[in-house]
Amino acid sequence: EYEKTPVPVLFYFKCLRGLKDRLPSGRYVLQVNLFNKPAGKRMYYKNFLHTSWQGYRFEATYPFRHGGRYFDVQTDVEQGIFSIAPSKRQLRPPMCLVIRLWELKGGVIDEDSVVAWGMMPILDSSFNLAKGQFRLPLLRGDIDYKVDKYAAFYRLLSNDLDNWAGNIYFEISHLSQFADGQKEY
Repeated sequence: EYEKTPVPVLFYFKCLRGLKDRLPSGRYVLQVNLFNKPAGKRMYYKNFLHTSWQGYRFEATYPFRHGGRYFDVQTDVEQGIFSIAPSKRQLRPPMCLVIRLWELKGGVIDEDSVVAWGMMPILDSSFNLAKGQFRLPLLRGDIDYKVDKYAAFYRLLSNDLDNWAGNIYFEISHLSQFADGQKEY
């Protein structure tokens, strides 16, 4: 039965490193989405009504500050958010996780905008839902839907280092499939 049930997943963001003055000083938010493939469509569950799960927010962090100076090497996030991953039977190899870094409006910024993004496969080498600690490079700008393969993502990084915004360090773990207070039987 559990193979057919979607899996709540916790993404715990530790920090961003290397942003320095590549991004201006301001308030930022991290957002996590699952896509059916690189440059594909965002996956979501229509009947999912929760905005929090076991105390964690759904798909986006609370705002945090980045100094925007050349010596601001590390920006601490230290926040967990959750999302829903497909069941084991619905998982497919091209599915990917996309993380976006949003700059929030305020000061000289008139509207929220995506300033960096990164992607990685949601499956591990055994074709199970990924879990563990990860370091992911972030590209500057909004999602480039021409990047339809992971090799193209890393080629953008290797061809021009100015495309690199920094690295994000995070951990993925699987949450209980039961809501607070609910029992299996």
